[in-house]
Amino acid sequence: MSRLIITLCACLLACGAGAGNVVEDLPDIGTPANTTLTTDDEYQIGAMIVRGLRDAGQILEDPELTEYVQTLGSRLVSQAQGGQQRFQFFLVKDSSINAFALPGGFIGVNAGLVLATANESELAGVLAHEIAHVTQRHIARSIQAQTNSIAER
Repeated sequence: MSRLIITLCACLLACGAGAGNVVEDLPDIGTPANTTLTTDDEYQIGAMIVRGLRDAGQILEDPELTEYVQTLGSRLVSQAQGGQQRFQFFLVKDSSINAFALPGGFIGVNAGLVLATANESELAGVLAHEIAHVTQRHIARSIQAQTNSIAER
């Protein structure tokens, strides 16, 4: 069932790529997340986490696989709103089926996910989901919400 959902998401992403031009005319009204964490701050945090993963030997250093995931991710990012965001995709030495977004546009893809996908569209669906976490600044928004919650107490 989850493979079907991932495939459908990838198809919707591909079909909706042209429809994204309609909303590009909307004004950018900003987000309260900017007051908590700037995009530069997010990038620095993400880079620090990736360095820690690399130092711990958790990143899979395979040039061909890394290039493949980066190229696929870059194709998806080119269709995402907020094109000024930098993205870096990397593989993690983990057999579980998972991927994750870090602050600042760093997207980790577990090796188990790559092995479990039946085709590129399935992997693209997962990457698109992680890209959305970054472009929607979910981490900064979460920090902002926690800050507001503490302030209201």
